[in-house]
Amino acid sequence: KARVSILPIPVEAIPSSLPPLPEAPVVLFMGRLAFEKGCRILVEAVRQLPFRARLRIAGEGPERARLEKLAEGLDVAFLGWLSPEDVRQELVGARVLAMPPLWPEPFGMSGPEAMAQGRPVVASNVGGIPEWLSDGLTGILVPPGDAGALAKALAILLSPDGPGVAMGRAGRESVRANLSSDRHVEGLLKVFSDV
Repeated sequence: KARVSILPIPVEAIPSSLPPLPEAPVVLFMGRLAFEKGCRILVEAVRQLPFRARLRIAGEGPERARLEKLAEGLDVAFLGWLSPEDVRQELVGARVLAMPPLWPEPFGMSGPEAMAQGRPVVASNVGGIPEWLSDGLTGILVPPGDAGALAKALAILLSPDGPGVAMGRAGRESVRANLSSDRHVEGLLKVFSDV
């Protein structure tokens, strides 16, 4: 019998109703502004988009000054650290969440949190991300460090007639079925029972 059980961190706030996906092309990044998180790849990808999009960056870190310089000429807002309520508001106002880490991200909570709000996710195909993001169903996986592939995925999900709404709905159902607090407690009780 397996001696190790893995229980993913639960997503606490799953709204009872789905906030509508905004039509404005708004991309949200939430995380530490450090090299391994790949935010510079995201800035490069937004620059490559065939239309003007708004990028909102929530977080702080050692890369902020470099990112601000890299983002000159783009419609980018650096938001700093946000309260849980402000995070929810940013998620509701975004059309897509981008998670472009360059390292094997163990899990990455911002993705499931966005999916709980019905937002599709574009993320690097690394680490634990494919455990919760179903490529083509709840979002799009891209190779890490590939700004061109990230730009193409963003363009698909920012398009008003793209699959963003359907992927957002599927993502919310996936979080509800697999990452809710109830599922976490059920898994924990099963571990206790097995022990």
